Amino acid sequence: MKKFLSLVSILTLCTNYTAQADWTIDCQGQNITLAPSTGTLAAERAIFITHFSTAYKNIPLEALKVQDLTEFLNIFFQREENDFVNHRPDTFYVSAKDGQGRVVGCAAFDRLPDHIYIRFSAVDPSLWQSGLEEALVFSVLNKYPDCRCLKLVIRKVNQQGASACRKLGFKQSDYVHAGLSPELYVGYELAFDTPFVAQTQSRYHTVA
Repeated sequence: MKKFLSLVSILTLCTNYTAQADWTIDCQGQNITLAPSTGTLAAERAIFITHFSTAYKNIPLEALKVQDLTEFLNIFFQREENDFVNHRPDTFYVSAKDGQGRVVGCAAFDRLPDHIYIRFSAVDPSLWQSGLEEALVFSVLNKYPDCRCLKLVIRKVNQQGASACRKLGFKQSDYVHAGLSPELYVGYELAFDTPFVAQTQSRYHTVA
């Protein structure tokens, strides 16, 4: 009887479990695969460090309010890795890989009651103008199609980030994520409707 119940339990779990599909998208002729992050985030950390080191390279450390940029970025990403390893509920990590299987971008999101917060998004600088960052940001709508608002924060001195936000349609707002200083950070958000979600999802192709 116990064996029978165990078998029923396993079958029930298999029936209720839906594997997360991977997606592909064309970024200026490159076929990029986006999928939930797995294993460790070592490659993603490298992309994150490269992305923000490049974005901040012309900004004085005094303006960033940090003493060592690489150390600051590593400490930030260590918290991301800790949350990833601990499988925080309602937190979603996605990685982008090129045709050779190399990680070229990554992003992370928190699902909150009335919006999805973009924890970070990072792309290899050689692909900054390819549309990959946009693909990463909006890939969360494949995971959470009921989402109707995205929010994020960036450092006020990060003009490259502000320009990227505006390009994606985000508007500056008074939103600042809990634990961050309004003196250093500025919020952006994007509200949208069901047709926007459907149109966005149509750009992605599900991997069979």
